[in-house]
Amino acid sequence: MNCFQHPAAVAVGICKNCHRGVCSDCAAPAPNGLACRGRCEAEVEALDQIVQRSKTAYAKAAGLYQRGAYVLAAFGFFFLAYGVLSPGANTFFLVMGAVMFAGAVFQYRSAQRYAADNDIPAPRVRGPQGP
Repeated sequence: MNCFQHPAAVAVGICKNCHRGVCSDCAAPAPNGLACRGRCEAEVEALDQIVQRSKTAYAKAAGLYQRGAYVLAAFGFFFLAYGVLSPGANTFFLVMGAVMFAGAVFQYRSAQRYAADNDIPAPRVRGPQGP
């Protein structure tokens, strides 16, 4: 394969963005590959940033599943408490509380399975991050 810009020169690699052959004069080092010097460097950098962000997306999704389970459990607790403490033991609130607790258990187990299926550590809920 020869360089796209210099047809007489042998290509040393392929640009990560345009997939054209580049010689040693045209090749700009990029993270995990090469880019066309002056043409594709910015695009290759943007691609690498997208890949790096996507690697953390699975862990964030598992954490969101777990947070959802905690919210459902809290609502279930409040519905159950209101159903038990209200005069006449309101069955609607007791049933809704039980359904929300069941949903919380299902959501928590889903978060654990999601983490295990995607080879990421089990999610841990953290507080807000400071500056």
